[in-house]
Amino acid sequence: MGYKFSQDIPLSGLLLDTDNPRFAHTLEGQREAITTMVLDQKDDLVRLGEDILKHGLNPSDLMMVSPSKADKKLLVVHEGNRRFAALKLMSDKHLLHSLHVPDNLKKKFQQLAVKFNANPILTVPCVIYDGYEEARHWIELKHTGKNQGVGTDPWVAFMVNRFKGSSSPGSQALNLVRSQAKLSIPEQQLLDNPGDYESALTRVLGSPAARQMLGVGLTKKKLTPEGDPHETIENLKRLVLAFANRTYNTQDVYTRKGLVKTVGEIVNIGTTGGPQSGKARAGAAQGAAPPPRGPGSRSRDRKTVAPPRMKLYIDVPRVQDIFKELQRLNIYHAPNAAGILIRVFVEQSLDAYALRHKIDFRLKNKNGDIQQGKEVRLVHKVELVTSHLKAAGVPKGDLTEVTNNLKNPNHPMSIETLHAFVHSASNSPKPGDLPIIWNNMTNLIEALWASPA
Repeated sequence: MGYKFSQDIPLSGLLLDTDNPRFAHTLEGQREAITTMVLDQKDDLVRLGEDILKHGLNPSDLMMVSPSKADKKLLVVHEGNRRFAALKLMSDKHLLHSLHVPDNLKKKFQQLAVKFNANPILTVPCVIYDGYEEARHWIELKHTGKNQGVGTDPWVAFMVNRFKGSSSPGSQALNLVRSQAKLSIPEQQLLDNPGDYESALTRVLGSPAARQMLGVGLTKKKLTPEGDPHETIENLKRLVLAFANRTYNTQDVYTRKGLVKTVGEIVNIGTTGGPQSGKARAGAAQGAAPPPRGPGSRSRDRKTVAPPRMKLYIDVPRVQDIFKELQRLNIYHAPNAAGILIRVFVEQSLDAYALRHKIDFRLKNKNGDIQQGKEVRLVHKVELVTSHLKAAGVPKGDLTEVTNNLKNPNHPMSIETLHAFVHSASNSPKPGDLPIIWNNMTNLIEALWASPA
């Protein structure tokens, strides 16, 4: 198969991959590669070093290496460059002192080096391939998403919460409905995959006004019925099923006004706060289905990336044109074009916001000098813009999940996924995922294109 399985290799026999996809271009040598890695990863690399000191190297995730073309006695790390960089920085104090990186990062790695030297890791278990091409298939499956079921299938939020033993209000509502409400078999099946809507439920249940209409309380992060338990469970059942069957989605509850209106419709309570009477209220008590929504509101049924009726105050002509195309382009006829347009729209929107608010995206070298014609990476643009948005008063909770997902390489809506829509020869966008990606980014998109006061 072109590889030797699990062979221990000395640290001194390994090289960073100077052509690592994490880098914007091929680097000149090892010192530039590790400097770039430190400047890119910052405290993430420190935390990785801390985890290695505490738990060791992951025995189920071996580094993938192949012989260096320049020196066959050395091996190039194709998979595991972050781990190798952390090990090098902790094991080689001379290397650390020679790098032009921020002093605070040097100090942190110096402290880790003291602990490392007390119990050093001298060799690293690796899979040795004959060449990069033999390793490429496995690297691609690990880093480029599901690949039609062949690659890594990343956990979504509710799966992560279950693994960690934590329970969001949305997850608690689902559990209450499953355990206490009367559900038909089709309704039970609807609740089997909450990944697409649990975050919307959590958003709803984070609103005091919505909780009052539903008849629930939230004390110390625990969801509890208030008033008549039977009526509360019935309200939660209607809420959960309304999102599970795509009658409503996250777009409907992004604003407070929309959230209150949506919950009022679901439980048949007037949005002015008082319950409706007569036939409407009786129908709700019998579990009547929520009222139908307009076309394009449900992500699973929508045939365009952006909802056709969505309105944004976009004052940049080209970005406005891209947005309109995202509202018109049929994702089933042109999924690749739609995926690429999402990536372009996100960056153009960030660029427009930065220009409007004088946020500097220009790339600077290790001395702080501006590198003409070069900009920071997209992930750093997200960080700079969201920091500005929060400082401008946009609620942190409206941005945290979307920005974390964009920066999480294992998340389906990550920046890596958006990059792959443009650059990967094998990672084709799935039409049904594109509206969901858009819906999950709506908080950020609306904040970027908020109408001026």
